[in-house]
This record gives sequence, C-alpha cells and structure tokens, in this order.
Amino acid sequence: MLTRHVSQRTQMWVMAIFGILFCVLPLLIVIRKYRRIQEQQNTNMKKVAGFCVACGYNLRGITSARCPECGAVRASLNENHDIA
Repeated sequence: MLTRHVSQRTQMWVMAIFGILFCVLPLLIVIRKYRRIQEQQNTNMKKVAGFCVACGYNLRGITSARCPECGAVRASLNENHDIA
C-alpha cells in the first residue's frame, strides 16, 4: 500500500488557505457592503440637509443647479439609488 506523508508545514498552509477563503474573505465582503450602505446613507443625509453631495458645501438658499464651490450638479431628493 502506497502512503503519502504530508508534512506538518503543508497541513498548516492548507489550513491557512481554507481559513482565508472561508473566514476572512466573507468578512471582507460584509465590511465592503456595510461601507457602501453607510456611504449611501451619508449621501442621502447630505441631500436632505441641503449640502453638496460631492464636496459638502452648504447649498441652502442657493438657487442655481450647480454647487458654487465644486461645480457639481445639484442632486435632487427624488433620485432613486440602489443600496445593493
């Protein structure tokens, strides 16, 4: 019978690779999703509060369609964005 000896170092590398694939990678995906949701909520809060979404300039009382600070087009409150 032919038996193959697997060294302890090889076993540790295999366990490390599985640990990265099944623990760390999903955690990174969840963190990325959370950050996207936070960014979208911050953008929505800026719109509601009357600030420029691009630079944060206070747009309350300004009637132009562009931000005087950075020139970005003013976002309307009716725009529908996907969080996903």
